[in-house]
Amino acid sequence: MRSFSAPAADQWEVDFRAWQSEFAARYSKELPDSLIEEQTVEEHGTQLNVWKAQPRTTPADVSNDRRSLRRRLDQRLFMLVRPRGGSKGPLRGEWTLPMREAAEETSVREAAEKALAEALEPGEAVQTYFVGNSPAGHWAAEAKQGEDEDRGEERKKKGQKKEPKSETRASDATLFFMRCQLIKGTPALAAGGAFNDAVWVAKDELHEYLPPSLVQVLRVML
Repeated sequence: MRSFSAPAADQWEVDFRAWQSEFAARYSKELPDSLIEEQTVEEHGTQLNVWKAQPRTTPADVSNDRRSLRRRLDQRLFMLVRPRGGSKGPLRGEWTLPMREAAEETSVREAAEKALAEALEPGEAVQTYFVGNSPAGHWAAEAKQGEDEDRGEERKKKGQKKEPKSETRASDATLFFMRCQLIKGTPALAAGGAFNDAVWVAKDELHEYLPPSLVQVLRVML
């Protein structure tokens, strides 16, 4: 029989194992014997007979209350917000997504984090988690029908043959989307902020609030 000897562990591995043991000792909990002992169904037959699953349909589903998170429990919900005075951004609609320009930020994620922080009431009761540092997708906003014609007439009145290159139109903007998950709490809009209403909608309800071309992108991305 041949014998083998394992090489000595590197220092980083020794340190990691020590940290792992310390972490486990700090957060591990000893469960009571009643939870870990092997028990038969007959011993709990009476309790199992009286147990009844709660219905998946909630009062918010019945009343179609889209301002409640307690609906569509088997699906993901997405938060849409309504700007005060209507949206003047790329979406140009009554409802939009929390957003801000990223011109002054060093990354798209930082812009998304600030947009969410500005939209919601501050506090530790709500915890969110941004997934990754790269955008999950993007969408080029479309100009409304007739918008270019109206702009052309305005340029003619000013004696301009071409639109100045330095002019940036909201309809020319490109939106980059970051995934953000709600970990705990119920978000509330910031008092006196840019938005005065919010709804939580499922993927198949997005078309009631957002442009068709954007909904098509979101359905693939989400």
